[in-house]
Amino acid sequence: MLQWKPIVQSIQISLSAFVLSVLCTNPVWADDTEIFFGSISGAQAQPNVLFLLDASHSMVNYDCADGTSQWMDEIPCDDDTISGNTTRIERMNTALSAVINNVRGVNLGIMRFSNSYAGGRVIYPMRSVELEGVRTQLIDTLHSEMEVQLRTPTVGGMIEAARYFEGNEVLYGKTRWDESNRRTGKFAYLENGRYSRVSHPDSYTGGEVIRTGECIDADLSHEDCTDEHISGTPIYKSPIKNECQTNHIILVTDGLPQGDDATIARGKELTGTSCPAYTGARQCSTEIADYLYSTDLSPDIDGMQTVNLHTVGFNLTSPWLEDIATAKRTVGGVEVNAYYEATSSADLTEAITNIIDGASVDSTFVSPGVSVDQFSRLAHREDVYFSLFIPSNVPRWSGNLKHYNLTSNGVEDGTEPTPLLALDATG
Repeated sequence: MLQWKPIVQSIQISLSAFVLSVLCTNPVWADDTEIFFGSISGAQAQPNVLFLLDASHSMVNYDCADGTSQWMDEIPCDDDTISGNTTRIERMNTALSAVINNVRGVNLGIMRFSNSYAGGRVIYPMRSVELEGVRTQLIDTLHSEMEVQLRTPTVGGMIEAARYFEGNEVLYGKTRWDESNRRTGKFAYLENGRYSRVSHPDSYTGGEVIRTGECIDADLSHEDCTDEHISGTPIYKSPIKNECQTNHIILVTDGLPQGDDATIARGKELTGTSCPAYTGARQCSTEIADYLYSTDLSPDIDGMQTVNLHTVGFNLTSPWLEDIATAKRTVGGVEVNAYYEATSSADLTEAITNIIDGASVDSTFVSPGVSVDQFSRLAHREDVYFSLFIPSNVPRWSGNLKHYNLTSNGVEDGTEPTPLLALDATG
């Protein structure tokens, strides 16, 4: 006859043992530990990089191997190992085209110097290079909208760039040229607006582009385009959209600035200073760079939205350019202002690529993860994990997972015999 009692007792004992083993599961076991991570707290929006480009008449110089330069209507260098008998502006456009074709994960825009002392214009608004057609449009703009003018209005260009990032009213970009500086004679065609531009219609809201005669999109260098202007009150659309973005201006120039009293007055008004660092046409350049670097240009967005200035002397060695750069780079283990020099297309490509590669912050991390008992969400271990990585313009970002211990002293690493705090009183 079947004995049920021992079987029932056996089942009860087995069941009790199973329940006991479940209830007493040690949360220290790796199999019973889950790591939960929150959203990325340092998420990087694509950095904004604005090219501020020299379009003065010296940009059509040929640079010879013997150190001399020849202008556009002269015979090119006989033996030129520097430029290969190409002008500076041709080499600059070649370099920028190479950068545009290869860079990833960045927003790019283009400003150019205008004629006379009339600052700069946004000839291509800030857009992601990942959007369809943007790379082609940027390169087309370089080759069609960069015909040279006579002057080097660097300070005015910096003022207009500041207004663009701020989302302020369009100033110099409303007209092609400053009529008060109308020129006659040999260089009139360079200075009187025919080859200049107004700011791109997608860079602002409000206002209306006014053209006369045969000035049309297909021929913006027609002589009838001299008086093209934007009516009304156009307001720049700031490219700053996210508190995690970094913002940068890359100034590429082959000469020292030229300007007038009106430009200096506007620089003083913008910075709220007397601009004592320099005199002459360079006056206010340092103060504007500092203003961009230390002022919240978009107060409606959390955090400080500032702009770093990088400078490139193209066939130019200039302590002034080095002085006004506010961004930093490391040379021989020493941090210096982000100033570069270049002569060839290859030099310029390398310099700008280095700038854009460093345009993101040095590192970022996701919010900490804590090991949790999978059977009781009310219990957790003393392990804390941080995932750190370095932003890059390529899809794969390098980084690592760091393990810390949660103690009564705070979050500590595993250093023996004296653990180090992950965060101290200074953060």
